[in-house]
Amino acid sequence: MKRPLTGALMVLAGGMAPALADSAPDWLELALKRPVPASAEKASRVVYLDEGMIDVTKSGMRWRVREAVKILTVEGQRSFAFMAPQRIGQDFKLVGGWKVRPDGDVRRYDAKAIEEVDADGSYEFSMTKVKVFSPDEARVGDVIAWEYTTNAKSEAYQTIWPLGWSSPTLLSRLAVKVPSGWKISAITRNHPEIPAAKDDGGYTVWEARDLSAQKSEPLGIPLREAVPTLLVRWAPPETEGDVRRFDTWESVGRWYAGIVAPQVVADAQIRRTATEATAGTASKLEAIRGIARFVQSVRYLDTAVGRSTAEPHPAPQILKNRFGDCEDKAVLTITLLREIGIEAFPMLALTSGEGTVAPEFPAPGFFNHAIVAVRVSPDGEGVPPAGIEAQSMGRLVIFDPTSSNTGFGDLPDYLQGTRALLADSTHGALISLPVLPPEASLRETEARISFPNRGGIDVRTINRFSGQYAADLRTHYEALRGDKRKEEFLSWLSGHFGKGEMRGFDVTGVETPDQPIVRTIDFWMPLPGKDLGTVRMMAASLHLFTRADRLNETERVTPLRIGAGYMESDRTTIEIPAGWKILEPLPSAEASSPAGSYSMKGRLEGATLLVERTLKVNAITVPPSGYMPIKKFFDEVLKGDATGIAMEKTGT
Repeated sequence: MKRPLTGALMVLAGGMAPALADSAPDWLELALKRPVPASAEKASRVVYLDEGMIDVTKSGMRWRVREAVKILTVEGQRSFAFMAPQRIGQDFKLVGGWKVRPDGDVRRYDAKAIEEVDADGSYEFSMTKVKVFSPDEARVGDVIAWEYTTNAKSEAYQTIWPLGWSSPTLLSRLAVKVPSGWKISAITRNHPEIPAAKDDGGYTVWEARDLSAQKSEPLGIPLREAVPTLLVRWAPPETEGDVRRFDTWESVGRWYAGIVAPQVVADAQIRRTATEATAGTASKLEAIRGIARFVQSVRYLDTAVGRSTAEPHPAPQILKNRFGDCEDKAVLTITLLREIGIEAFPMLALTSGEGTVAPEFPAPGFFNHAIVAVRVSPDGEGVPPAGIEAQSMGRLVIFDPTSSNTGFGDLPDYLQGTRALLADSTHGALISLPVLPPEASLRETEARISFPNRGGIDVRTINRFSGQYAADLRTHYEALRGDKRKEEFLSWLSGHFGKGEMRGFDVTGVETPDQPIVRTIDFWMPLPGKDLGTVRMMAASLHLFTRADRLNETERVTPLRIGAGYMESDRTTIEIPAGWKILEPLPSAEASSPAGSYSMKGRLEGATLLVERTLKVNAITVPPSGYMPIKKFFDEVLKGDATGIAMEKTGT
């Protein structure tokens, strides 16, 4: 079971009416006696207790969760809520909720204080609803607590339990009771090993005290990757065929392959759709792209079946409905591809924003997404970059049918460099997904600048976006259509340089995820600099947009991570007006670091100044000690981009 997030935030409208007796349970009274260390007093909240207790039976698991948090500041008071994500089939019961005032006054809340909301994207693979407890009028100094239980069928003999989170935690505790004769073991991540102990109730217990808050920084690793975590597994005496053991990644892969296989079935409509989606294609790669585009057009909707947290619907039903969740879209992709003779396999993935998979702990509970691996044999067209060599399975191209803006052969930023589970009855394995080269996410710009008699400058620019650069713009343009795209550009221009005029604006390729986006803009704008009569000063290039990061922190305490690389290539031609000359020095800047390379060079070619700019940024993770060279690199990029040119009037 993936445990709820301690102290998670959510904005909720309305208050909760108090009810029942006004006394706190013994466990809460005990928690309130724990002294808050001076190091935690400046935090916005402090967690007094974060406890999970699991009673394991041969068929299921019963959880009892207790949490108690003190609000220390106004910031900590805002939008405070406890959240308990729920899997399908779980039986949730609130034991009680409490609010303890600084003067000792206690208010208790019953089940009417619980709201149920849809799970957000973090839980789209394994959760459907979230139970939320948010007491009315919580104020600074209050302690908020709740206790609840869940009952569910066991899908795995294991659990993953984070110790602490983004707030200082006085005590985080996990207790597990297994039937007699069962074995139990644990691995501790991101923390010195925590020895297990036995309590009087027969539980095996792990405790961590006085845990510091995990810090979140820009371009940092996700909290789940840094937070101390217990990975606990248990098992009955050897039982042949019990798939819940998950002692190897191959066993996890076989389990998920067994769930998916019965749903990969074709009917007449599936066969017709496969034929229509590939009509007119001249190669296998084109045919695969035709299938990929069709599945990407199927609407995403979280529609879990109910027999398993990861079970998809049958392919014919998904096609008939024209909607499905990530597992459904993966199944539909696999089924359609097999109809045209292309073999594909389901994969379970963990998106990069949610942390990392622990390779030493085979577990289905790590994953939050479903994707597809397609076996390809390119016929003269080259191999798409989002591919891997998978031992005896050959070349596999990784495809996310849920990402409607990323074409086949490309890979979303949130999957690059992550680990994913290849699900197959004989070849299941945990594999590393590729990190694409910076050139795979490219923005190319050709710009021509001239000086009209009216003053200001005329600019014609052509931008070509490919890979994830295009995917990001495609996502942006989904919510911005028609003239609103042009209006957005004019608004940006006005905000940065003054009111401009548009003569032409055209965008192509937005609707086709495996094609580049080409944007052509023809406009007039005020001089981006100063006109001092006999001297004009202006920016050396007008690439208008860059993904180069602005790193403002002078130091870091967490690693810096650039998850996916990209590249920008700009060529700007400035037509020197008659009677003017370019003054030395010409634009020139260079920088390099492990994060990438940067160059801006200007040269005269007759009556024009040609300025060429190239920025290449690599996917990279560096420890805090390596932060300053990366910051210096991006500072140099920003400084180089601000390089200006000067023109002097020489005559009429």
